[in-house]
Amino acid sequence: MLRYAGGDSNIKAVVLQIDSPGGEASVIEQIYLDVLRLRQHKPVVASIGARGASGGYYIAVSSNFIYAQPTSQLGSIGAWSSLPTPEELDENIATTGPFKATGGSRRKATGELETLRQEFISAVITQRGDRLKISEERLSRAEVYTGVESLKYGLIDDIGTSTAAIEKAASLAHIRNYEVEKLYTPKPVTEVITIEVLKSQTNLMPIYYYLHFESK
Repeated sequence: MLRYAGGDSNIKAVVLQIDSPGGEASVIEQIYLDVLRLRQHKPVVASIGARGASGGYYIAVSSNFIYAQPTSQLGSIGAWSSLPTPEELDENIATTGPFKATGGSRRKATGELETLRQEFISAVITQRGDRLKISEERLSRAEVYTGVESLKYGLIDDIGTSTAAIEKAASLAHIRNYEVEKLYTPKPVTEVITIEVLKSQTNLMPIYYYLHFESK
């Protein structure tokens, strides 16, 4: 759907409606990079609902502008992972390497987790730039902040609803006459990220779509 939004010349701007506690790092990073790519051609505005934490916030920082509600839950900037179980001798199972059964050592897994943390922190610092009013050390604590606190710390740009986000996207795209479409894939989920696109006004009847990404 992000590729569709980028390839349709009638779509002038994109609004990401985010309500998510996060998800698998590799999936989140892919969406983050896809939004950055889209942002090179069209304005992208994020609108965070009840939650935009962890991977949900990771995606939000890839946009040009971030809105959240006063009591939205944001932040949790970091990652977690289950450590592999220690390798144990088993007379009934033979492996070709010391970590074949576990996938690696706990030290290696801890190092990979630290790499994920650093990449997340780096993305926030890079994308928020001078707007960020909180230290890297504080970010690394992975705290959760309300929308009001997030505005104070520069994690978001303003307090507002999806309506404000749509108006901001239109302003960034320098358009006045437009219609809003919702892009989606028909898959029921609990945590939702919706994409709204702003199209130049035409005589055609609008078609509505919804895009949902599942977070596990």
